[in-house]
Amino acid sequence: MTGESELIVQIEADDENRQCIDELVRQISTGAGITPFVGAGMSIPYGFPGWSSFLLGIASKWDVTDQVSRCMERGLFEKAAEICKQAGEDDFQVAMSRNFGNEKIPHPLLGPICLLPKIARGPVVTTNFDHLVEAAFHQAGRDLQAVWGSRATLAIEAFHRNSPVLLKIHGDISDPNERILTEEEYNRYYGNAGSSPHDSIAGLIQLVLTVRPLLFLGCSLNRDRIVMFLERFYQAFRTPQHFAVVERPADRQLFLTRKRHLLSHGIRPIWYPPGRHDGIEAILKVVVDRAVIKPPPPLPTWPILLGAVLGLSFSTWLVFYFESVPLDLPGTSVVMAGWTFVVLVANWLLHYRRNLSAKR
Repeated sequence: MTGESELIVQIEADDENRQCIDELVRQISTGAGITPFVGAGMSIPYGFPGWSSFLLGIASKWDVTDQVSRCMERGLFEKAAEICKQAGEDDFQVAMSRNFGNEKIPHPLLGPICLLPKIARGPVVTTNFDHLVEAAFHQAGRDLQAVWGSRATLAIEAFHRNSPVLLKIHGDISDPNERILTEEEYNRYYGNAGSSPHDSIAGLIQLVLTVRPLLFLGCSLNRDRIVMFLERFYQAFRTPQHFAVVERPADRQLFLTRKRHLLSHGIRPIWYPPGRHDGIEAILKVVVDRAVIKPPPPLPTWPILLGAVLGLSFSTWLVFYFESVPLDLPGTSVVMAGWTFVVLVANWLLHYRRNLSAKR
């Protein structure tokens, strides 16, 4: 298996990948920045189950595997979740807490999730129930306020101000009463086909999709509700262009079909090779390295030393010229110290100004 540097070379050998990475870097470097949209694929490397494997595990306990499998084959994950929940609701809730609880979060936290605080200045969005994103930001010293359910509208101001908040669209593991899992719950919050969606969810999703570009990470981006909203808004407005780090299908025809699907929804894909899920972290590292403006190196000490010498020389010349100050060591030292202080302050101001310019 190739190393990280070789993997990046392979990824950027694709001209479209390289151009898309450059555009992503430019977007992150702007004042608006970008909003990460975190899916289940970012949690799986840390031991959290994917939604399919979780539902199949529940289904096997209640002998509904065939029904659940058929639903998932047709992309009806909401219906599959409803079947599992109806089969054994109490067991379903216990399994949710056991599989998505904080016990799975490692300390210290490593890997691609730790790069999120370096690319997100403002809001972050997730459909995940776990607390992995919160843990990553806490470890970085930048706690996020997580909102969901009836409190999700608090995210509106955060999106307008680009302030840090985590919008958990489908709820949180700690709150079983306000999670969106089943077909009935999706229809209640998103609306039935052809009907008006629930005002808060519909408005929030429109805000998420239109305020600034999104960066999809660990998202399948198949025919789910979010993708349906994406298609609707992109067909209507053709803006903004979003980004996604996704696995490239090995089959050429599947790749072209997947590419057309993403582009028709306003999503610019950055492909990593089949099976190389470490490509997500490699791509994020490159983006962070190129987008974050590093502070300038410290100024050399020679201007301070030169200033001290010049200060001493000029002070001595003043003493001789005006003959108003006795030529003794204390007097000369005081004047020299004064000039040295001036040079130090000027040096500090110059360094501060360079740092300020770099931050802007």
